Amino acid sequence: MIRPELLMLAGSALNAAAVPGASGAAPRAAALELRSRGHSVRLPAEPYRAADGRWGVRAAAALVGPGAPAVPVPPDLPAVRLEAGVWRVRLIVAGRLRNRAFDLAADADARPSAAPGLALAAGRGGRAEVRVEAPPSAAEVERVRVRPHGVRVEGLLHGSGPTCLLRARRHGTELPVAPELRTDRRGTLFTLDLPLGRMAEAVPRADGAEVRWGIHFRPASANDLVAGLPRTDLADPRSALRIPDATVRPGRPCPPLRVRVFHDGPRPGGGTALVVGVRPLSDPPPPGGDA
Repeated sequence: MIRPELLMLAGSALNAAAVPGASGAAPRAAALELRSRGHSVRLPAEPYRAADGRWGVRAAAALVGPGAPAVPVPPDLPAVRLEAGVWRVRLIVAGRLRNRAFDLAADADARPSAAPGLALAAGRGGRAEVRVEAPPSAAEVERVRVRPHGVRVEGLLHGSGPTCLLRARRHGTELPVAPELRTDRRGTLFTLDLPLGRMAEAVPRADGAEVRWGIHFRPASANDLVAGLPRTDLADPRSALRIPDATVRPGRPCPPLRVRVFHDGPRPGGGTALVVGVRPLSDPPPPGGDA
């Protein structure tokens, strides 16, 4: 095990540099290796001249944990996707006769990364470890499309495959719905076309007031997952994450509907809840803002 000249995890970017040993010639090749329970991934490394004149090896990579966006940050680094677990950090150096592997040492007070689910720490014997955690269960909204005849919500589920339903706020009415689900490397992608006509009929309001709905995913043995943004530090998400109001015409016999979609929060546990407000229109829609 060797003590590196540089070893840090900034966000999702892992940077490492170390001098493996006394040598008069630069290594023929080198790699940064992350190893966990018999699985390993290698990324290219390059030689450099250390301050004392010896040859060292350095590498940088973007780590992509479970549930992280497909495009790493920063995007110009070679990326490696890691499953949940503990990954040892090593340098592999190709010499004239054989390859040599060097575990890197980590400081005992290594700080966690700002990227969720990633941390650099000292493991047994002081060996450097990258600890990768699976994301908590969540229903993350990635895109909302308000169209002339409907509203489509697309997102990512972290966790088991649950039942989906719409719940009218302050009314308790629930509507079961069946989103389209498909498996992705990041988890389960969902696409939901909101049944606006059923939503307008389920809670009739004589005064034509708006009824607000939330999207809930209900696992078999856990609390509901409320669709929204699982993490945000915005003090006022409704103002910062604006989605234009629109008049939507689902088709006969449903009247035109005024639809508002917004992120409500922050919630007590952090993040937002996506809210869909539906109001039947009896008068001509106001000018502007039609889908």
